[in-house]
Amino acid sequence: MMMTTTASVLTATETQTTQSPTMDLWVTERFNNAGFTFKVNRVVHSSRSEFQSLDIVDTEAYGRLMLLDGCVMTTEKDEFIYHEMISHVPMFALPTPAKRVLVIGGGDGGTIREVLKHPSVEEVVLCEIDGDVIKYSQQYFPTIGCEIDNPKVTLEVRDGVAYMANLAPESFDVIMVDSTDPIGPGEGLFTQRFYTDAMNALKPEGVLVAQTESLMALPEGVKKIYGVLKDVFPYVTGYCATVPTYPGALWSWSFCTKGTGVTPFSHFDASQVEAIAGDCQYYNAGVHHAVFALPNFAKKLIQPKV
Repeated sequence: MMMTTTASVLTATETQTTQSPTMDLWVTERFNNAGFTFKVNRVVHSSRSEFQSLDIVDTEAYGRLMLLDGCVMTTEKDEFIYHEMISHVPMFALPTPAKRVLVIGGGDGGTIREVLKHPSVEEVVLCEIDGDVIKYSQQYFPTIGCEIDNPKVTLEVRDGVAYMANLAPESFDVIMVDSTDPIGPGEGLFTQRFYTDAMNALKPEGVLVAQTESLMALPEGVKKIYGVLKDVFPYVTGYCATVPTYPGALWSWSFCTKGTGVTPFSHFDASQVEAIAGDCQYYNAGVHHAVFALPNFAKKLIQPKV
């Protein structure tokens, strides 16, 4: 999920043994003259959709892993961090529990899995441009894509930019932009036009959360994204958590509202978190507060607008 990531490279080294040759297979995501390499036990799936390449491999250290155009999207071992952080932070910040939620991107299903832990939700719309991501997530990541067929889920396999532009005003309580990087299919999800349409689609006390890239690996990209967000939303801040398999590890999300009456803490009730805390591996009431305590270098990049 990195703007400057190059395509992944599968490298195989043949090792001679007394019995038969074996292949030492690795997959590497490279970014800004650095990289993260995974030892691969098996290539599970490899294809190209209308929009991007899609590879799924079983790794020694992080379990099953999905790459889109060579960028690590999710792994079985650490996916819960990203999905819980993009979902529960906005859901527990609302003055009234959310009934309608929109997820743009997120075809692996992890975000809607977390959203549906909230009993107030009546409908969650999953708008994913690439149907292959949904298909193969359900097939190969059953613990992540397990709620895609839930009756509360409405699937929209289409371009998120066009979908957002045609929404009626005040359609959703929460919008989560679970996008890839601002290149290729995800490029339009980081524009002023898209965010303006998203703000219009939010209810008056609604919240938009979007993944906003790596604070450590791409600081200038983060700064640019928040500049666009602050041109649209009257209230913008950010939060971060460590996702080990993403470039730079320290990942960021925006928290945006239509007015200053809703902040991450203005309506937060720690007692309500207890209802789902047992089903979470990362998120809890303490984490909700802690992730907004930004390091100084991150404050300079995000420069909250309140």
